[in-house]
Amino acid sequence: LLVGSWIPALIAAIAAALLAITIRFGDGEKLIEDLKTVIDGFKEFFVGVFTGDLTKAINGVGKVFEGLRGIASNVFEALKTFVSSFLDWLDIKTNGKISGIIAFARGAFAVLIDWLGTSFTVLFDSLEQVLDGLILFIAGVFTGNW
Repeated sequence: LLVGSWIPALIAAIAAALLAITIRFGDGEKLIEDLKTVIDGFKEFFVGVFTGDLTKAINGVGKVFEGLRGIASNVFEALKTFVSSFLDWLDIKTNGKISGIIAFARGAFAVLIDWLGTSFTVLFDSLEQVLDGLILFIAGVFTGNW
């Protein structure tokens, strides 16, 4: 609202809903630990950048992506449990009349979540590799290490 757009509020609402689902149906403590890992990684990255410690900066990037992988995994597992619980409830409420449709939906959603989890893992690995290369390049330019 402060920036004159509803998009940040929508992103915050989605993040809050995912956080609530993850805490209720997943491992909330693991989620908090992964968030701490991301924050520590950013801290280590910036300390490394501003002190000229290339190893520390690269380790910071690694920690950030390690935490992001953990967060994504935790959220996807919580979503899978949430949808499975909802489908179990729906099957009970309909007295099994649509159990075939529910079984199909359960399988399709599990495949979707597994695909998303794999895609995010590949994305995080690729971004980490690109950022590591960029850090090495920039450090090489400023130190004259071609």
